Amino acid sequence: GLSKLLLPTEEFPQILRSYQIIPEIFIGPLSIVAPGIELLTGSFLVLGLFTRLISLMIALQLLAFIALMSLVIASGIEIGDCGCFSGLGFHETPVQVLIRDGILLMMVLPVLFAQKHKYVLDGLFEGEKG
Repeated sequence: GLSKLLLPTEEFPQILRSYQIIPEIFIGPLSIVAPGIELLTGSFLVLGLFTRLISLMIALQLLAFIALMSLVIASGIEIGDCGCFSGLGFHETPVQVLIRDGILLMMVLPVLFAQKHKYVLDGLFEGEKG
C-alpha cells in the first residue's frame, strides 16, 4: 500500500488501466482506496490488532490479486510491471506476482485459522490477560 501511495498521482491508475480488465469506472476509486486498505490491514496485522478480521481481509485481497493476475496471464495481456512495488523501484511480472501472492496467502492462512495468538494486542480489546 505504501509503495503505491508514493507513486505520482496518475501513475497507479495508469498501471490499473494496463491490466485491460478493470472497467474504467472503477479505476479512480480503486487507485485511491486499494493502497489505503493495503496499508491499514498490513499495519494492523503487524501490530496484532483485530488479527482474525484483518487476516481474513488480507486473504481476500490476495485472492483478488491472484484472480486478477490469473486473468491477465490467461488473456495474454502484456504488462511489464504490476505496480505492486513500483514506488520502491521494484518491478514484477504477472507470473512473479502470482507466485508471491500465493506464498503470502499460504503465510496468512495459519494466522487466520489459529485459535489463539500469543503475541498480539487483540487481548487489550477483548479483556484478556496474559
